[in-house]
Amino acid sequence: MGELVIVCCHAICVDTSNPYEEPSWLLKPFQRSNPSTGKPGEHETFLLHIQAGVNALRREGTVLVFSGAKTERDAPSSEAASYLNVLMQCFGESDFVQQAMADGRILCEDAATDSYQNLLFSLVKYYEVEEAWPHMITVITHAFKENRFLDGHAVALELPKEMIRVQGINPPFPLLESREVQRFEKETVDLFLRDPHGVREPLLSKRVARGWCTNYDPLRNIQDPSVRDTVRNWLDRCERVEHDSLPWITR
Repeated sequence: MGELVIVCCHAICVDTSNPYEEPSWLLKPFQRSNPSTGKPGEHETFLLHIQAGVNALRREGTVLVFSGAKTERDAPSSEAASYLNVLMQCFGESDFVQQAMADGRILCEDAATDSYQNLLFSLVKYYEVEEAWPHMITVITHAFKENRFLDGHAVALELPKEMIRVQGINPPFPLLESREVQRFEKETVDLFLRDPHGVREPLLSKRVARGWCTNYDPLRNIQDPSVRDTVRNWLDRCERVEHDSLPWITR
């Protein structure tokens, strides 16, 4: 019973030797600490996401995927690679982490530029390694994004409801910021409900601004032609393949 655990990456750590300090991260203005409200930098939450992913490795059959592209042009690595480096800095001496690395159960998916791509590309990455689809997907991200994944992306990808769950960990938002975050999140969810695969404006422009390569083929390493062609045909049309089910449904 394989489990895919996805840690959605949100920033890049440029000094992984000291990831607990805010200056070690490339943070967007809204992610930085705010002395006037007492809000800490959101890098502290990203560390909790990484730790949750590490904890999941203790479950038998778990594959952990860090998912996130190189969203900053001048950054030294992708978000996913920097999260992996942080994991090794903070938890790499643990025997079970070393064993998971040796077993190939800790992976990087470094093309995703939004949450839909986090889910889809990590699912494909799992298949590349395991040559099978997971029976369970756990998404580790912000708690306020739970509906986006369960009611939006999972539906768009036709994932069975019992196959996916969200482990949400929010930054410690003060009240007014929490309400503002929820308002912006609702706007994003509404955009994905109208454009489930994020292929039209304004979602497409958001991807491009984060470094999305429109020619990227997430299926390039899939060897099974029936799987590759079915998923590619479905993605190109952005609708259900009526003559066949998506491969992760008929696992």
